[in-house]
Amino acid sequence: MKIDYRTWWGQKGIGETFAAAHKKNPEMKVEMTQYQLVFLLSGPKAISNSGKELEKLQEKHLEHIFKMLDKKKATVAGPFMEDTELRGIMVFQVGSVAEAKRLAEEDPAVKAGRLKVEIHPWWVAKGVWP
Repeated sequence: MKIDYRTWWGQKGIGETFAAAHKKNPEMKVEMTQYQLVFLLSGPKAISNSGKELEKLQEKHLEHIFKMLDKKKATVAGPFMEDTELRGIMVFQVGSVAEAKRLAEEDPAVKAGRLKVEIHPWWVAKGVWP
């Protein structure tokens, strides 16, 4: 096993509801649910954009993320702080890897080749994500 620690910007309140319920009842039954964990990695054209072009692409990338959050397709998303190939994550609550892949690949930054995606089915306790 290998541990790789990253500093991540995520939405406020992640895990608070679950932690409070568990503190109130440490014997509570923990139910699990499957999410699709999407790693956003530097794509083949990660450094080909600059200036206004990059700003516009970033705006469209953020619009896509907020659209996924508003539609309740994604539960959380955010960038990593370190400047490495691993740029950020999105967590989709959809039925399959194929659906998560389709949604992630609709991201303008992915379409432009600035980012590429890697998707993993992931089990998490219900109530951990907002």
